[in-house]
Amino acid sequence: MAQKPYKYQIEYIQKFYSYGSEAKVIEFKPVYKEEPKPVPPKFEKEPVTRLCIDPLAFCGLMVAVVMLVVMLSGIIRFNVVAQDHVVLQSYVNQLREDNALLSQRYAASYDLEEMDVTARALGMIPISEVQTMTMKVEVPQREEDPSFFDNVVWFLSGLLE
Repeated sequence: MAQKPYKYQIEYIQKFYSYGSEAKVIEFKPVYKEEPKPVPPKFEKEPVTRLCIDPLAFCGLMVAVVMLVVMLSGIIRFNVVAQDHVVLQSYVNQLREDNALLSQRYAASYDLEEMDVTARALGMIPISEVQTMTMKVEVPQREEDPSFFDNVVWFLSGLLE
């Protein structure tokens, strides 16, 4: 292996310098030839499109998508519940009609005189025969609670005494 030339820059201080005492720089010729490096073929780069998205904006978009999904599922559930409501409302109307019919049958089926006889047999008496007594009672009026202002005046008067 051939030695590469060393290039030193020699600096002399003026009082130690003597003419002709410089070292000569020897130049070495390279023994081997450097082969040119093969140049790789240049490929044309396709333009890269970069889309910079703010993380906060991305989070906002994700929340909007989630809200859209929730809203759509709510609309679907609302439609199902509305259909169930119609079915149940018709069922309730049918029950009300049946109840009115049964109430009418029940009211027409009992006899008031028979009920009066049964009640007297059980020991009940008519209201007209009940002994009544009237009493006069006076209920004392409750004193009003003092207002906030009255409480403050009372507190300050206690402090200043």
